Order: sequence, then C-alpha cells, then structure tokens
Amino acid sequence: ENNVYMKKNLSDLRIVLLISHYKENLSWLADISSTFPFIVASKTVRSRTLFVKRNKGNEVSSYLTYIIKYHNRYPKYTLFLHGHNEAWHQLYSVQFILNNLEITNPYQNVNNIGLIDKSWRERHMDGLRDVWNDIFIDELGPMPTDFYDRCCAQFIVHKDRMMLRGKQFYADTLDFVYNRDGMDSDGYHGSMSFYMEYIWHYVFGEQAETDGNYNNLSGMRVEAAGSLGKMRYYL
Repeated sequence: ENNVYMKKNLSDLRIVLLISHYKENLSWLADISSTFPFIVASKTVRSRTLFVKRNKGNEVSSYLTYIIKYHNRYPKYTLFLHGHNEAWHQLYSVQFILNNLEITNPYQNVNNIGLIDKSWRERHMDGLRDVWNDIFIDELGPMPTDFYDRCCAQFIVHKDRMMLRGKQFYADTLDFVYNRDGMDSDGYHGSMSFYMEYIWHYVFGEQAETDGNYNNLSGMRVEAAGSLGKMRYYL
C-alpha cells in the first residue's frame, strides 16, 4: 500500500493522489493503492489520514489543508480527487483515468462536464465578486469578467503551479472557508465550495476562461441540456 500520509516531504514522488473524504466508500482505492501513492484528507476518519479539522467547504478545505501542509514539499504532480470512484461529473473510474491520463499541461481538469449556461454561472459570479476584493485581489489582481473550466474541482497540477501562490494566501483562504464563509442559497453547500470550483485553474496559473478541451480521453465534445442547464460533455 502506498498511503504516504506520514511523509513530511513528498518531493521525491512523481505523483500523489489527494483524496477529499467525508463519508464516501473508499473501497475503490484497493484497485490503485499498490501502484499510486495517495493521501486521504478526511473529515471523519483520523486513522492513517490527513485529518481535516472542520467539515466546511466540501473539497476546498481538504485541498487547502494538503496544499498548506506540504507547501514547498509537493510531489511533481498532485491529482486532487473527491472520495467517489465515479460521479455525474466524472464518467470514468479513477483507475480508468489514471490508466489513460496523458499529462500535457501543468494543470488539467479530469472531470467530464462543463456548465455553459451563463445564468447558472452568473449566480456564483455575483457572490465571487462580493468577496474578491476581500480575499483574492492582493494575490490574483482584479477579478476577470468571467471564468470557465470544467465543473466540480478534480484536477492534476504540477508543483510549480501550486507554488505560484504563497502559503499565506492558501492559509487566508482556508481561514475564510472556516470562519467567514456563508451558506450558498441551496442551504447545503458553503459558498466558497462553488467559488473555488470556478477559479482553481486561475489560482494555478491558467487563463480565466479555458476551453476545457485539454485532457479529453477521446477528444469528443457533446452539448446537451442537463439538470443545471446547458452542459458540455467532454468524453
């Protein structure tokens, strides 16, 4: 098993899977744990995990806890994942993704869905504008007009891209998630879980509006209506 949660320095590793966990069944890890080093950032399990002290912000608090802990000691690549093996936004298993992943860019989104209905995005852009000058402007500059990337915050990132931002920026963002973030209008998610979903790629040095078209497993794009409006499927 390649659970590297005890390592203090990951810089000798080519890739680590960072898995954000709440109550998901992680039995799928057995299929890959002998091949790929991983760390589970869990909000419910303390044993053999990177424990995330508060359950806020969905995957954001898990990702930031890892980014802060290993700042300047990252592996070459980190693949940030949710705790599921497949989902509505991730059409292929994690093992399939790992077997077929061609790393051609220092940041690549591994989800299969992009929301192209601007009315849905604008709802979150308004909230992001409200907090941008408070927590992002000093590090990221003035807020762009719009952001676009595939949804749902699963991606692989080169260590140099994570090091574009100082440790204090990540710490301040996590503090906002824990202590100042309100609930989204759905009454379930913290607002920052949506805001960061739209800007992770920008934090890691990509243009604000990507075409979402890198790292397609087959290169196919299909547009169709979904429960959240018009969607673009990257198959």
